[in-house]
Amino acid sequence: MLLAAVMVAAGARAQEAEPRFLDVTAGGYSRFEISDGDVVAFVTGGVEATYLGYHLTADELRYNQATQAAVVTGSVRVAVGSMLWICDEVRLDGAAGEAVIDKPLSGTLSEPALGFQAGAAKATFPPGKTVQDISDVNLRLSAGVVVTGPGQTRLEAPAVAFDGASLRISTEGQFVCTGDMGPQTVVVSTAKLDFSEIRLEGTRIVAQLTKEGALDYGQVDQPVFSTPEMRLSADRLTVRNVPGVAAVGLWWEVEFAGSPITGRLESEGRVLAFNARTAQVELGEEVLQHVALQGNVQMDYEGTHLAAESLVVEREGEGYAVKAPEGLSAGFDLAGLSGAAPVDLGGLLEPRAGR
Repeated sequence: MLLAAVMVAAGARAQEAEPRFLDVTAGGYSRFEISDGDVVAFVTGGVEATYLGYHLTADELRYNQATQAAVVTGSVRVAVGSMLWICDEVRLDGAAGEAVIDKPLSGTLSEPALGFQAGAAKATFPPGKTVQDISDVNLRLSAGVVVTGPGQTRLEAPAVAFDGASLRISTEGQFVCTGDMGPQTVVVSTAKLDFSEIRLEGTRIVAQLTKEGALDYGQVDQPVFSTPEMRLSADRLTVRNVPGVAAVGLWWEVEFAGSPITGRLESEGRVLAFNARTAQVELGEEVLQHVALQGNVQMDYEGTHLAAESLVVEREGEGYAVKAPEGLSAGFDLAGLSGAAPVDLGGLLEPRAGR
């Protein structure tokens, strides 16, 4: 009689807590227990349920009828919109608007196209409201986060936050982002610079993504950008996608700023080092289009020093040309650089004879 009275009282409280958060659509076995005066329902064996818009499958579900909090365990899959989590346990508290995962998890986002792994996660959503899609969800991944994206891009960081409404990703702590672009090279006169493997490090990155998972805008603090033959460090890096410019693919505007930025380019064992206050780069149709160094530009190459207030490298036909519009001084004859006359960059970067 006492058990029946408790269940009736708990059922009455659950009715007062409408709307009901949980809807179980499949399960092999159910039972009820009393915990701290509340009735807790247990459902086991092929559980399928919906919790405030989260679609759940698991081996077991525990549901507190008074608080409407739920815990799902064993082969858990949680789907909401284009987002999927795979883990061993999720705690859902609809009244607080939280879903907590304290154990390792993996997951995917189909829009944008991303995959992720982490040691723990916490999602927040409007308390007591049914989640319609990922625009209602903010997800924070922590403990050894790995995010993968198009082009074999891989981001590793201590913590990563994803805002479903804006499709914005931000990191916490020192991160490393790598990409394997395949056999990609940029030809500078007779020198070929290897861009097949890129690496970006920094203390924080904020990236605005498109639904396809491509980068629309990004900002990096304390960036170090490197390829097999190049290294560039700065105080800040910004990247913008410029729509409607490229006939094929994407067109990027990249800016490095620092005090100063420093760079190093190595080809066939020969090193070109430089620094400046800013470096602006345009990448279009998978080709380096334009580089502009601004502010007390200093460049050294095998004992030769060049100084200018600005220095521009532009794509011309199948090659590149260096232009120094103003304030040029150097330790060797640069008659060909007077005014805006182009000079073949291959004179600086051409491979050694016989290579």
